[in-house]
Order: sequence, then structure tokens, then C-alpha cells
Amino acid sequence: DLFFLPSLEESSETLEESKRRPFDFSTCNPLSFLEIFKLGRTTATLTLVSGLQCFPEGKSIADLNMQYISADIGMSQQGQTYFVMAFGASMILAGKMGGSAIHFLGGRNFTSASNLLTAAALSLWGTTRSTPMFWTGLAMLCPTMERRSATSAMAIHHGTANGMGKGEFSGAFANWRALCVVAAPLLYGSVYRRYTSEGRYQPGAAYLTAAAIVLITEAIFRSVPAADMEVQAAKGK
Repeated sequence: DLFFLPSLEESSETLEESKRRPFDFSTCNPLSFLEIFKLGRTTATLTLVSGLQCFPEGKSIADLNMQYISADIGMSQQGQTYFVMAFGASMILAGKMGGSAIHFLGGRNFTSASNLLTAAALSLWGTTRSTPMFWTGLAMLCPTMERRSATSAMAIHHGTANGMGKGEFSGAFANWRALCVVAAPLLYGSVYRRYTSEGRYQPGAAYLTAAAIVLITEAIFRSVPAADMEVQAAKGK
């Protein structure tokens, strides 16, 4: 933004001199997120899990939802509008409840409960073509909308403990998350097309694919011992 340039003359660096580093243009590489996976098993696994948890997020399944409720369930235009509004409201509600739920259950149990409930809701959507059941699935998804909160925080914690700056880690992780968000709808669209063509009609296969990804994600998450998740600062963990 050219309007930003004049402000450079009026701005001063607030970071302490001892903590400054020369700008490295290689960090602008969109594949720089791969560096995260070199920070040790725990950091890499939590980053992988947090990225895969983007696959069932609203922005990843939005196109599939609209296709499914209109073409396969036959929901009315008014019903579709209500559903989209309810989905958004559930995300807001989940955001309000997420912190309390994590505090009550702990990050590990909250993540697992969210993953399992997400898989159950997606499986319900994938095996029924009923408006009431679709609304039931949304109700099941509501408390899971913050499923990525704990794993993202853990990944950042371990990444910084292993020498990567918080801002640097967050930027690299944003690239990884973006890749997952782009890949998810492409995958679901491909599965939906495959199972609704050439004489096949199993539109729910895309949701079952999403549910399978969530269960695989949960298995990967549980492969990290609880003690390793709580490590405060250990190189290579």
C-alpha cells in the first residue's frame, strides 16, 4: 500500500536492539512453513494436527454444505438461509464457550472430544439426507467449532521453545493452514463428483471423507504423549 510509505518516516522500531535481526527475504517463501516440521517430533505433530483440523472447518465445507442441502436434501431457499445463519451463530457461540471448555477439560481432552464429536456429526450428515438430521448434525458441531484452539496454542508454544520466534512461527503456520483450507474443498468436490456420477449416487461420501480425516487427525494427535505436550522448553521435542 503506497499510503503506508510516508508513515515509515514517522515510525520507529520498538523492538529492542539486541533482539533485532536482518530481514531475510527467504522467509517470504510460501513454503517456509516446512521449517516448522524440522523443530522436533512434538512441534511437527501438533502443527500437522492443527492444520488437518482445518479440513472440517466452516470455510472448508461451506461449498459442500450448500450443494448438499440444495441438491441432495432439497432444503428450501428460506431453510438454506436459516442454516447459514445458524452455522455462523454456532461459530460465535462456540467462540464464547471455547475458553471455558478448554479450562474445564484441559487442552488435550477438549481437542479429542471436539474431534470425536466432529467425526460423529459429519458421519451423520454423510449417512442421512434428512433436513432434521442435518440440523441435528449442526447442533453436534456447535461445541466443536474451536477444535483447533488448543493444538494451535500448543504448537506455537513448542515452536517458540525450540527457537523460532512467535511471529515467525505464526506466519509460517498461516501458510500451512492456508494450504489445508485450499486443499479441503478441492478434495470434497472431487469425492462428491466421483460418487454422484457414472450411475453412482452417494453424495454423503464427501462428508464421510471429512469424518475419516478427522479420525486420522485424532489418532495422530493421541500419538503425542501427554507429558510431551506439557514440556515448557526442550530442544527437539
